[in-house]
Amino acid sequence: MLGYRNFALLELDVNQGHQRFEFADDSAQSGAITCPVCGAGKTVNIAWATDRRDFAETGYRWMVCQDCCGASISIFREGGGEEIYPPRTQQQPIDNLPGDVAEMWEEANLTYSVGAYTSAVLMCRKIVFAAAVRCGLPEKNDRGWAPKFEECVNFLVNEGILTKRIKDSWADSIRLWGNAATHELKSVRQSTALKAIEFTQMILRMAFEFEGNANAENES
Repeated sequence: MLGYRNFALLELDVNQGHQRFEFADDSAQSGAITCPVCGAGKTVNIAWATDRRDFAETGYRWMVCQDCCGASISIFREGGGEEIYPPRTQQQPIDNLPGDVAEMWEEANLTYSVGAYTSAVLMCRKIVFAAAVRCGLPEKNDRGWAPKFEECVNFLVNEGILTKRIKDSWADSIRLWGNAATHELKSVRQSTALKAIEFTQMILRMAFEFEGNANAENES
C-alpha cells in the first residue's frame, strides 16, 4: 500500500465525533506535537509507514489535529532528525494591529507555514513599509514614489519605535534578504524566512501592541 513495505492505517473511533476524537490504537498518541496548522491543538496519528532505501530507514507519520482537524506529516530519517510539514507556524497573537497590517501579518505567516519562504520574506518587507506609514511616514514622496526599505527603517528609528542597535543588528539583513528574494533566482531558505518573521513580529509589537496596551492602561 502506497509503495511502502511497512504501512499501517490507524482506526478512527467514530463515536467521538469530528472535532475531539480519539483512536483505538495506542500508537495514535505516540509523538504528539502542537499542531503546525493552528498552533494550538495536539496532533494524533492517523497512519504511519516505514521505508528503507539506500541503507537508511525513513519513517512517516500522517497526523491530524484534535482541535482544527488540520493535516500534517512527520518525516524521520535515520540519523537526520525529524521534519514537520507544513513547518510549525510562527504566528503569535499581536494586539492593536490595524486591519490591513493584520491581514499582511497573517499572509506572511501563512506563506511561511506552507514553505513559501521567498514570499514570506517579501511580505515582511511590505509589513515594515506599512508599519512605517501607519506611524506617520508619507506613503509617497514628492516624486510619487514609495519610500525605500531603508527609509522606512530609519523613520522607525527616528520615531523611537526601533533602537539604533536593533537597526544595526537586524535591519540591514532584512534589506539584503528582500533584495535577494526580489532580484535573485536563488530561493530563500527556511532559516532566513524565520528570521524575517521574528524581526517583523518585533516591529509590530513595538509599533502597535505595546503602545496600544499602554494607552489603554492610562485611560483606565
